Amino acid sequence: MKSELEPEEYENTKKETLEELASFERALKEFKGLDVILMDNVQRAMQDVQNAIKSSVNTQEIRRNFDDIAATKIREQLKQVERNFNLGKIDKPTFIKQSLLLIEELSSTGAVLTTEEQQFLDVNTGKTNFVGTKRGDVDDRVLKIAEGKIKEAN
Repeated sequence: MKSELEPEEYENTKKETLEELASFERALKEFKGLDVILMDNVQRAMQDVQNAIKSSVNTQEIRRNFDDIAATKIREQLKQVERNFNLGKIDKPTFIKQSLLLIEELSSTGAVLTTEEQQFLDVNTGKTNFVGTKRGDVDDRVLKIAEGKIKEAN
């Protein structure tokens, strides 16, 4: 069902559902005080509502959304670095260094690198199938390889 909805529509539906569940939970609390015999059933229903609320907030889904947003922003930064290089605002070593850092950061979000991004890494680091890890783990190694390649080219 989620795939059939627009992201905004999905979020609105999700919000409305959570509000309805919260309202239902309040009503159950009111009923709980009225009749001791219903107490067990009400408690069970309240627990079911709380479990439904907890399961509706999928942290993995939220993380994936943040990673997708981060990947988009990193790719925008990468385009800006390329524009700056093409306009002569930065030199080639700076362009390569900044691009490598951004591509590494992009990879650390779990985003699949485009063919162009992978080729840039291959050419400027001599590595293939680059897979980023935690930020900073590969920075120095990648930059040293890139600096060596730049010096060779000059």
